[in-house]
Amino acid sequence: MPTEPTQPSEPNDASVPNGSVLVDAVRRLAADPNAVDPASPVDGFAARLLAAGKAARCVGTSCRMHGAAPLHRALADAVAPIVADFQWTDVGCLARCGHGPNLRVDREIFRGLDRCVETDTRTWVS
Repeated sequence: MPTEPTQPSEPNDASVPNGSVLVDAVRRLAADPNAVDPASPVDGFAARLLAAGKAARCVGTSCRMHGAAPLHRALADAVAPIVADFQWTDVGCLARCGHGPNLRVDREIFRGLDRCVETDTRTWVS
């Protein structure tokens, strides 16, 4: 009995489990620009993301397996009403494999799996 071909799906395509705290922070800032919790590194990263108007997002294998595609869509949807001409740069790796999905704004990297922000200390990164 023949079966219909199926379309390949992206891993974790149905939800945004890793990185949802960043999406929530961006949405809070969209509703109230003064809603940044000074004690929250993720809130600070969200504020810097919006202020910069650009970010590098990892599209490497590990980040894809940790749900990068749904996170990228959710972030783009959350950012669009605030910064209409936001610039996303897709990069192959941010050297935080296993902690993704990862995003970089300037010298800071948001690690979705760990729900934390760290400084990128690689000297050759511009």
